[in-house]
Amino acid sequence: MIRQLVKWPHRLLVLACCLTAGAAQASQVTVFAAASTTDPLNQVIQNYQTAGGGEVRAVVAASSTLAKQIEQGAPADIYLAANAQ
Repeated sequence: MIRQLVKWPHRLLVLACCLTAGAAQASQVTVFAAASTTDPLNQVIQNYQTAGGGEVRAVVAASSTLAKQIEQGAPADIYLAANAQ
């Protein structure tokens, strides 16, 4: 459990960096994120938008469901899974 908690700050930092990079290329960034990341994801999005970032569309569901949707062509700019597998 502790190991999982340590990974979250790193994942959120990567997400924040991706949002910043994505903003330069698109007016809207679509984030597919595991349901377990909802609260921290919302905080990152709020901070990003407060800092002048663009629109972020968050799609939240089970990681496996989102992965299948992406494999079938769903338009996701960023994928934030609950685990590394």
